[in-house]
Amino acid sequence: MSIAKPISQFRQHFCWSIMGGELKVLENIIDAQWFSISKAIKMMSLLDTKAPLVIRDMTKQLLYYPEII
Repeated sequence: MSIAKPISQFRQHFCWSIMGGELKVLENIIDAQWFSISKAIKMMSLLDTKAPLVIRDMTKQLLYYPEII
């Protein structure tokens, strides 16, 4: 049995408002789209999504409550 070691993590979060414009897609990216907050959260919850659920939950917090990080 292994004993879990304490770890610390540091994350930076930035908030901004986009007033308009086109989404710029890098040349090595196949697809990029704008999504509503609810659709973005739903898509991050799909089984095919490789992101851990904690990333979904952090994103949900930032999108719904950007002033409370």
